[in-house]
Amino acid sequence: MDFFSVTNVVIVSLLQIGVIVFGVLACGIARKVLEDPALPTLTTLMLNQGVFLLAIPLIWVSIVLWPGRKQNASEGKKVVAFYSGILILVFLFLLVGYAAVQPWIFVDWQLGDSHNSSGNSE
Repeated sequence: MDFFSVTNVVIVSLLQIGVIVFGVLACGIARKVLEDPALPTLTTLMLNQGVFLLAIPLIWVSIVLWPGRKQNASEGKKVVAFYSGILILVFLFLLVGYAAVQPWIFVDWQLGDSHNSSGNSE
């Protein structure tokens, strides 16, 4: 199977970029909705420095297309190059997914008091 083509590489890199963008936006939504100044470290890092993750797809595309354009590149190298992009995509999805979901997991929703205010249990 010939997975390695410029079109497929561009599609995978655009998916990587989309995952990063939606992850940063989801972290921003968590910050806005929860209004918690003490967000988890990974979420705060994603909000402040998430734009630097966009270098990952750029570097991956640059590395993959450079040897892939050669006519003498082996089929094994092309397959490894393509699947490395899929692996990076999964890693980015897990990273930004955890950063976006983590604030919602540790929220104190304060839905009700487990104790009666007078101290008497009914």
